[in-house]
Amino acid sequence: MALHAITKKFHFKNEKSDPTMMILKCCGIGCPWRVYAVMLKDSDVFQIRTYEGKHTCTIDVRGGYQQQATASVVGELMRTKFAGVGAGPKPGEIRHMMRADHGVNISYWKAWRSREMAIANVHGSCNASYVDLPSYLNKLVTVNPGTIANLCTEPTDDGGQRFKYMFVSLGASVKGYRYMRKVVVVDGTHLKGKYAGCLLTASVQDGSYQIFPLAIAVVDSENDASWEWFFQQLKALVPDEEGLVFVSDMNSSIYKGISKVYEGVAHCIYIVHLKRNIRTNFKVSHLTYLVAKAARSYRVEDFNKTFNGIRTWMRDAQNTYWIQGLSSGHDLIFLGIDLT
Repeated sequence: MALHAITKKFHFKNEKSDPTMMILKCCGIGCPWRVYAVMLKDSDVFQIRTYEGKHTCTIDVRGGYQQQATASVVGELMRTKFAGVGAGPKPGEIRHMMRADHGVNISYWKAWRSREMAIANVHGSCNASYVDLPSYLNKLVTVNPGTIANLCTEPTDDGGQRFKYMFVSLGASVKGYRYMRKVVVVDGTHLKGKYAGCLLTASVQDGSYQIFPLAIAVVDSENDASWEWFFQQLKALVPDEEGLVFVSDMNSSIYKGISKVYEGVAHCIYIVHLKRNIRTNFKVSHLTYLVAKAARSYRVEDFNKTFNGIRTWMRDAQNTYWIQGLSSGHDLIFLGIDLT
C-alpha cells in the first residue's frame, strides 16, 4: 500500500490492525479514503473487502506521502534494479531516482539501507549465503571431479560454528598444473562487503605465457595463520618438488607460510614491488633504474656490473641474488629478486 501511496501521492495511516485484519485511512480530516482488508484463511495473503478510493483532502495533507518512503519501501521500489548481473545503483543514484521518478527526497543513509534490503530481497542475505556454503562446496566437488574444496570454521560462544577460511581449486586446475611452468604466483586482495576479509590467489603460466588460475581462498586477513593454512591446502595440488619457485609481494606472512610448508623452495618477489619500495625508502630515481636493470640482466657479468652500483646505495644488498641465475634452465619471464 505504501508503494501505491507514493505513486498516487497521498498520505495514509494505519487506523487499526491485528494479525488477521487492517484498516487504513487517509490522514486528511474528513477524507473518505479508506481500505479494509482481512487475511485469507490458511494463507498470508490479505484480501481487500472495502475500498473507498476518493480523496477530498488538501494538497498539503497529501504532500505527506514522502513519509511513506521508508527504507523497506524504497528497497522494494529498487528491487528490479538489482536483478541479474551487476552491482546495481549506488546510494547516491537511488536518491536521484527517487527524486526524479517519485518526487521523494531521502537521505543518503536511507538510500544505503534500502539498497542493502533490495540486494537481500533479490540475491539473499550474507548470513544465508554463509549457511549454504557447505552444501554448495559439496555440490561443486560432485559436479567437478578432482576439485579440492575445504571449509574451515571456528566455534562460537553459543555452541555454533562460524566461517573462518575457505579454499577452492577446481578439478581443471588440479589436473592442468602438471603441464604448467613450476612458478607459482601468490597474492592477496581485500574484499569489500559486510564481512570484509581477504581473497588469496595462486596462479601459474602455461607454455604460451598465459595465466592459469590454480586456487583461491577466502580468509579473515593476510596474517601468518591464514597464509600458512592456504599453503597447506595448496600443497595438495602443488607438491614440494625440485625447481618449484614462488613469486609474491613483500608480505612477511607469505614468507613465513612458505618457509613452514614448502621447505627449501625458491621464493622471489615482483620487481615492480621492489622498485616501489626502493623508490619510497631511498628517494633515488637512479637507484630504481639500476635495480630494474639488474633484474633484467641475462648474464651474470652484466648483473655484477650493475649490482656494484647498487651496493653504493644499499649496504646489505650482498645477500640479494638474480632470479634468472637462481632459476636457470626454466626459461622464466618473472623478474624479481630472490629473498631466500
